[in-house]
Amino acid sequence: MASPFSYDPLRGAQFRLLRLGPAESHDSSASPDTENVSICCDISNHDLDQHPEYTALSYTWGTGEPSKAILLNGTLFPVRDNLYQLWWIDAICINQDDISERSSQVALMRRIYRQASRIVIWLGPAADDSDQA
Repeated sequence: MASPFSYDPLRGAQFRLLRLGPAESHDSSASPDTENVSICCDISNHDLDQHPEYTALSYTWGTGEPSKAILLNGTLFPVRDNLYQLWWIDAICINQDDISERSSQVALMRRIYRQASRIVIWLGPAADDSDQA
């Protein structure tokens, strides 16, 4: 079984960026748990004042427990169905189990989104019975 994912701690005004790639770029022979994973990601810490160009995606979290997995830095990371079809940044890039980190990252979100070269917002799947955005 693949090791559970663990975050590298953030310092000061750092944030995490996610690089998406196809799973075929990952050697699945390292763990049989990863052979059915179709999305492979790398996550890395960056200083908010000196960062590469990136796209920020905000989305609705969805309901239910995670039912899919992506490969994140070589380990399985559980995601809900809506994230398996799309990519985003904040729910993966902020350690949701670390209240201190989560609070400091929420305080930086305005800067993170403002400095993104693009921001993509996914409001959820279309519904025939809704006239909402």
